[in-house]
Parts: sequence; structure tokens; C-alpha cells
Amino acid sequence: MPTKTQRRIFAGVWLTYFTVSMLAFIWPLVSVANSIEPRIFGIPFLVSWYLIWVLVIFVGSVGMYLWDLRLSSRGGHRG
Repeated sequence: MPTKTQRRIFAGVWLTYFTVSMLAFIWPLVSVANSIEPRIFGIPFLVSWYLIWVLVIFVGSVGMYLWDLRLSSRGGHRG
């Protein structure tokens, strides 16, 4: 059974991950990548920024899902 501390750590990591991922798509962080040059595989940098973050969000979401599944399989919550 997952402890309360494990659940709290999971919630904190998830909240941090979600916040950073969200900020990567809006004004404060996207201004870092707001340029055409350099090009990555012929794609402007801003478009590459979005594609990279979509990949990061997908991989991170799968990782968080598997982490939650592992915690749940120890007798924690189901849903």
C-alpha cells in the first residue's frame, strides 16, 4: 500500500510537470524559442520547440501513468 508520503511526492511531481509543460506552450517560455533560425531538420526553431515539447509531454505522461499504476497495484486507490 502506498504511503501518504509517496502519494504526496507523486502529486507534487505531477503538478510541477504539468505546470512546466503548460508554460512551455505559452508566452513566458515560448518567447525563448520565438525565432525562425536556427532550423532543425529544415523546420523553424519555434515549430521544433512545439514538436519537442509534444514529445516530452507524451513521454512524461506515459511515465507518470506507469508510476501511478505501480503505486495503485500496491493496494492504493483505483480511480
